[in-house]
Amino acid sequence: MILDAGDCQAKGALERSHRFLHGNFEAGRRFANALDFQDQLDRWCDRINARVHRTTRAIVAERLAEERALMRPLPQLLPDSDRRFVIRVPAQPYLRFDRNDYSLDPRLVGRRVEVRVSQTS
Repeated sequence: MILDAGDCQAKGALERSHRFLHGNFEAGRRFANALDFQDQLDRWCDRINARVHRTTRAIVAERLAEERALMRPLPQLLPDSDRRFVIRVPAQPYLRFDRNDYSLDPRLVGRRVEVRVSQTS
């Protein structure tokens, strides 16, 4: 999962789920290999999703089925989620994005360029 810089809430949510698995599933278990890990995790998820949740007082799997029934399907054509921004190319023609430096054509120095970033290309 890629998180935006400074997105503390998303980072916290991701870390909470990791902490939950580490403290509730991984603690005290031994795994022979990756397949054994996945097998144990699948069985644990089946058991944990069949329990009554302490806060909602509902069975987790049943609540998930209800929520899914209320969800609309995703549209056939997904919205454009690429990140776009405009920069003026500095004297040293490099662009820094997500801790990576990209060299630009030196002929672009001083010109405004549109940067488009996607996860697919």
